[in-house]
Amino acid sequence: MIERLRDRKPSPAGTGLSALLWGTASFVLTALIGISLQRCHSDRPPEDSLSSELKPRGCQEAVMEKPSPFRSMIFPTGADLLATDPPQPIFMPTASGKPESALFGSVRTGSDGRPRFHEGIDIAPQRRDRRGIPLDEIFAVADGKVSYINRTAGDSSYGNYIVLTHDDPAGPIYSLYAHMASIEADLKTGSRLVAGTRLGIMGHSANTGIPVARGHLHLEIGVMLSDRFGRWAQAQKLTPDRGNWHGWNLFSLDSLDIYKAHQADPEFSLCKYIAGVPAAFQICLAAERLPGYFRRYCRIWQGPADYRGPLVLRVGESGVILSGRPASLEESTALPQTGKPAATILAVDEEVLGRNALRFVVRGREGWTAGPGLNRWLELLFY
Repeated sequence: MIERLRDRKPSPAGTGLSALLWGTASFVLTALIGISLQRCHSDRPPEDSLSSELKPRGCQEAVMEKPSPFRSMIFPTGADLLATDPPQPIFMPTASGKPESALFGSVRTGSDGRPRFHEGIDIAPQRRDRRGIPLDEIFAVADGKVSYINRTAGDSSYGNYIVLTHDDPAGPIYSLYAHMASIEADLKTGSRLVAGTRLGIMGHSANTGIPVARGHLHLEIGVMLSDRFGRWAQAQKLTPDRGNWHGWNLFSLDSLDIYKAHQADPEFSLCKYIAGVPAAFQICLAAERLPGYFRRYCRIWQGPADYRGPLVLRVGESGVILSGRPASLEESTALPQTGKPAATILAVDEEVLGRNALRFVVRGREGWTAGPGLNRWLELLFY
């Protein structure tokens, strides 16, 4: 098309004007096609790299439109979580006494000898009364609203806990505060809060029984896998009914690492942070529709909004989806034709996967394959 326009000879009348018009049209079309090709090339993610940091479309624009509430985040207690030489311990380990057991990841070991995943960080009290009961106040880490409150300590391993949601350019982000002794009486679902609002008092509440000496705040920051979990839970007859705010539906990021990134970057946003989280594995899935997850976290989807077909997802150690894109033809043909889930593990970063407590992927005789932890995750993702 461009070549034909360039080669066309103008009529004798108005030769100068015609040449100018055709030349201008040729230049504009060439520029537009060049830009289109450049965009297609830049948007095409590398298919042979697990650790490549895909940049979510529109991420920077979203940050410019509305600042992340986490840009001005604060600590949830009076303790400086990033203090290098604290006067007393900042984090509360399990009964094992191992410092890492208070942190995020596959840091714990069950009585069966298998690794256990810890979704949050456990923050130790800095003040206690004469009986050793924690006195620390708990504060909202960022502007948000109350989405769920549980004031019945005995019906959850979280004990008394509260969930806030934060309207972030990356999508709806939750923060969860667990094992509290009490939650402020005037807080209710829908209450709007600013960073620093008092939520209650640190405690040791849980249906598993936490000794007073090990009282702490369990803090999580993360994403919600499905906005239909409440319906799924009712169909499964799960009790009590927590709507979408059941622990099975909440997938956390590393809260302490978020604070470190926040301190290091004056222009911090969770959108940028999530783009840089390393993937534990990359998976190709058969899909008839785009999961609702990408409607809520649209910045991490690297493809058309109306896409239908096989997907490739980069997934963090905790099950957080870090990015998604349409699968290539080669990746699609590798999907199993029978059985569930219809998934193929494309790559695994064993260093990031670590002790693999959640077992989304497992090593078989013929390499990495879908593990037992993946089935419910997939069911919820596409529910």
